[in-house]
Amino acid sequence: CARSDWPPAASIRTALNVMTSMPMSRWAIRSAALAAIGVVTSLGVWYALSFLPHLGEIRAASARGNAAASKVEKVLYPLAVAGESNDRIRSWAARQAYWSLVFEESGTNMLGWHANNLLWNVAVRVHLTEQETFGLWVDCAISRCGYGLTEASRKYFGKELSKLSTRELAGLVAAVRSPARYGPGSERGEERATEILERAWSHNPAFNADSQQRRFAPLLLPG
Repeated sequence: CARSDWPPAASIRTALNVMTSMPMSRWAIRSAALAAIGVVTSLGVWYALSFLPHLGEIRAASARGNAAASKVEKVLYPLAVAGESNDRIRSWAARQAYWSLVFEESGTNMLGWHANNLLWNVAVRVHLTEQETFGLWVDCAISRCGYGLTEASRKYFGKELSKLSTRELAGLVAAVRSPARYGPGSERGEERATEILERAWSHNPAFNADSQQRRFAPLLLPG
């Protein structure tokens, strides 16, 4: 005999669900696409407003740092990598540049500080070569951009960066992480400078004969 429950109720519900889900799926895809476009657009605007206006200043600081370190670069760069690593050099250079060029003048909340640091870190990777990043680090480390290791050399040793010995350069690199904790001449600074010299030597035995001769010699500060 004929069945009174045909078509089954479950089949009807399944068909209705398929029919109603198709427009919803297209709507969801369109919404996700629009949201993605909005996020990308917002990031582009943020990048254009936060970083790009300062790119010229960043390149100028980089050139200034490379010029200041040109005579000691073959010693200073291996020491910097031994003390900080390439990634830390890049992130510290970006952080100090943002603080010096933007945050120091305008200020922002902590969320803005961390977000912009992340943006500048990525942007520096995109726009600057390793050599340019090193120059930015030299110009902005320890103090604000325009002073950096050049001014620190005068402050701690009373002479130009290009005149520092290998041991003195290691002392400056040690101080970058925290001048108050690892300042040249301090006990902790001495220990860290020695660690940096030994690490540079172990990674590259041809680093510099002067580093082996001076690695245990204490820093003699002027005055």
